[in-house]
Amino acid sequence: MKKTILTTLALLAAVLLMGQTKVKPFKFALITDTHIGNPNNDMDLQRTVDDINQNMPEIEFVIVSGDVTEFGSDEELTIAKNTLDKLNVPTYVIPGNHDSNWSESGTNSFLTIFGTETFGFEHNGYKFFGLPSGPNMRMGPGQIPREGITWLNEQLALTDKDTPIIFVNHYP
Repeated sequence: MKKTILTTLALLAAVLLMGQTKVKPFKFALITDTHIGNPNNDMDLQRTVDDINQNMPEIEFVIVSGDVTEFGSDEELTIAKNTLDKLNVPTYVIPGNHDSNWSESGTNSFLTIFGTETFGFEHNGYKFFGLPSGPNMRMGPGQIPREGITWLNEQLALTDKDTPIIFVNHYP
């Protein structure tokens, strides 16, 4: 399982802060590829949530960058949502190819259960944007849907050119 929590992204934020006056350092966690539906992955995600809640008070928010589930089923998505809802900090989730292209509903169930497939927010002077991405068919090249590019362009037009931006998607 390729699950990763990257609190070291705070180091990146610290480097980017040099010479900036309107941004403040902070820490956040990035979780990816939880693949709920594979054996024991639901317990792994619960342990991750518990660890963040109990042992990482410096974490200000969590980003989940896709492949939340293995097959994108309603049951898998619901387990993931219920587990992530236990986090004590704001959580931003985008789908990966397993949550949408591999699923029985496309992205419809993801949208119904999580409420959105994009995020945009400001934190300590940084703008964060997240979009779904993945192949149109299995093993194809990754793509961001046209409506995602349109949404991102609209958001960027509203963002000051000097604002640091962190962009998140799933597919490399």
